[in-house]
Amino acid sequence: MINKKFKVKGMHCKSCEFLIKDVLSDFAVEAKADLNKKEVLLNFDENKISLNKIKEILKKYKYEIVA
Repeated sequence: MINKKFKVKGMHCKSCEFLIKDVLSDFAVEAKADLNKKEVLLNFDENKISLNKIKEILKKYKYEIVA
């Protein structure tokens, strides 16, 4: 399991926090987004989904993991 914080570009409101959490939950990724810090804490099984796939999913919604 991976449990790590990442900086995210593109978050601008509370709805962004909920959208990120909701979208990633469909892929068995637990996400907790923090608008104030512009970051997301991800908890996922790298055997089920890769970080690159998560980045692709978020990019569809105009979010970008930058660190």
